[in-house]
Amino acid sequence: LDLLETEFDDSLHNGRVRNIVITGGGARLNGMELLMQNRFGVPVRLGRPQVIRGMPEVLSGPSGCVLTGLLLAVADTNQAKCAGLVMPEDLGVFGRLKHWWSENFY
Repeated sequence: LDLLETEFDDSLHNGRVRNIVITGGGARLNGMELLMQNRFGVPVRLGRPQVIRGMPEVLSGPSGCVLTGLLLAVADTNQAKCAGLVMPEDLGVFGRLKHWWSENFY
């Protein structure tokens, strides 16, 4: 938390930060939200990833945010066209990723 405070000191003390969203496995540590709220003086909440059709339940919490964000970035239409990943839309993000994986690694 010291490192975060040092990194964002100016923004925190000038009122440019109105709230903090925490993600990742550490966000689920007991008391983390309250600890950060008391330390930084702004509301803190757990982040949740965007819901994606076919997404496993295990990725629905804060620890799934980074992976879900990466999957969404890969599935972005423009990036998919450049990388040759354009698939039928009904496959969904995970279906397209599975198809790409099987095409490139099997």
